[in-house]
Amino acid sequence: MEGGELLELARRIKKKISPSTKLFINDRSDVAVLSADGVHCPSDGINAPFIERFAFQFNKKFLISRSVHSLIEAAVSENLGFSYLIFGPVFETSSKLKYGRPHGLENLNDVCESVDIPVFAVGGINTDNAADCIKAGASGVAVVSALMQSDNIRHTVRSFSKALGGL
Repeated sequence: MEGGELLELARRIKKKISPSTKLFINDRSDVAVLSADGVHCPSDGINAPFIERFAFQFNKKFLISRSVHSLIEAAVSENLGFSYLIFGPVFETSSKLKYGRPHGLENLNDVCESVDIPVFAVGGINTDNAADCIKAGASGVAVVSALMQSDNIRHTVRSFSKALGGL
């Protein structure tokens, strides 16, 4: 999506969500600064200090997250000043094949214990294993396929809420 089109969509979405819900834009810090609460960076994306230089001029509470796939990436990302991390893939999923084999709950726990910033689990998360991710130390879960493949997103979100004891 072109920058202007993404910006307009993000602004429309921001108006429709509750004030307690955070909107993040994936890998487009320029659009995120103008429309959202934060930006999510891929593991090989722009580092937090570069984003902070201009983002914090507009919003001191701007959040910057990063995808990580190892303990080393987690430690480096925390030291670079990322607000939180998304670790995965925890379980097998077709959407994360390029990142290799699933890391599992034990590695999720190791990452969560190794950093002092929140870690969210991603990759193959469903209503049967979401609570296990929280038990392993994750601050939350990021869900893609379960929602994209759902015939009834409201029902799916309610099912996650029930599995996690609330959202």
